[in-house]
Amino acid sequence: MHDKFENIENSISSYMTKNRVLLFLQLTLMIYFLLLKVYFMAAFNLMSSVVFFTCYKLFENKSRELCSKVNYYVIWLYVVTASCIMGMEYGFHLALIAMLLPVAVSIYANNGAASSDNSFFSCCFKRGEAIFIVVATMAAYLVMQVISFNDITFTGLVPVHSDLIVCGSFMLNALLVISYVFYYLNRYSRYVNKKEEFLKQKADYDELTGLYNRNRIRFILEHNYNVAKEGNMDFGIAIMDLDDFKKINDTYGHITGDFVLRRFAGIVDEIVKKCEGQIVAGRWGGEEFLVIYYGDNREDFYMLLEYIRMKICEKSFVFEHSKINVSVTIGMALFGIEQSMEELINSADMKLYEGKRSGKNKVL
Repeated sequence: MHDKFENIENSISSYMTKNRVLLFLQLTLMIYFLLLKVYFMAAFNLMSSVVFFTCYKLFENKSRELCSKVNYYVIWLYVVTASCIMGMEYGFHLALIAMLLPVAVSIYANNGAASSDNSFFSCCFKRGEAIFIVVATMAAYLVMQVISFNDITFTGLVPVHSDLIVCGSFMLNALLVISYVFYYLNRYSRYVNKKEEFLKQKADYDELTGLYNRNRIRFILEHNYNVAKEGNMDFGIAIMDLDDFKKINDTYGHITGDFVLRRFAGIVDEIVKKCEGQIVAGRWGGEEFLVIYYGDNREDFYMLLEYIRMKICEKSFVFEHSKINVSVTIGMALFGIEQSMEELINSADMKLYEGKRSGKNKVL
């Protein structure tokens, strides 16, 4: 929940920053057009600045999606107008291609998945909107080509400028567009990487405890078993089961039970990290957890499991003013060359149940 609110806060901060950047660019371009004596475009910049400022204020009323789209369409209209009036030699038309990037990404990301990205124009375009933008962009380019081919000029709006000014404007626009493309692709790449990391996390880790889930820990077990079968490694496994967990659920409720599982898993995870690769652990199912030990020293393995058992007994499990007594019974088994993997698991299981029958809270 904390991460969710933190992401929302970062998103709001990012939006505000982008809106300030847009305001700055519009005001800069307004000065630029005033110096070039293109007063029509300067007035357009002023109106655009008013729109961006209004969107900046409206966002306080939870209108981010609408404001993002308004920003996009205003800039799109601005670029088309500037390209038609100034001519393609000034380079404003280059921005239209760059502005198709977020449209393509939004459609590719299934209408909305990209809206959590922090890139400029990260609004969600539906398929119909995307088609409209693409068709409108193509039509705008056609109009620009017609204007350019027929040498139509807006002499009343645009005075004649030197080649140096025209070339400089084109280079500046090209630089801005290239910078935006690199910025957008970089941010979207980071967004995709985070998505992949999230999916990997979902695939490999148990959502409740944060340890490996059953599929992942079983995959690791199978890999170790196959390597050990070839004589390249020895290993052992242990199955840990929380004592009287059903009683905890029945007495305190399932929310408390989930807390106990998370707390237990956290203690185990701390020990796993301290062991620096000597063991790995995962949730096997319910209140059962599986530990894989790399080595063939039974005494060392036993002492490590005993350390886990003692830590569980020592730690305080307090939830909503209720102190819960938690213990764990552990059954261990070392790999044997004649054993199948299922026999190895069953061996650890039998030790676990033997420990349960003989008083619990022990390692066998």
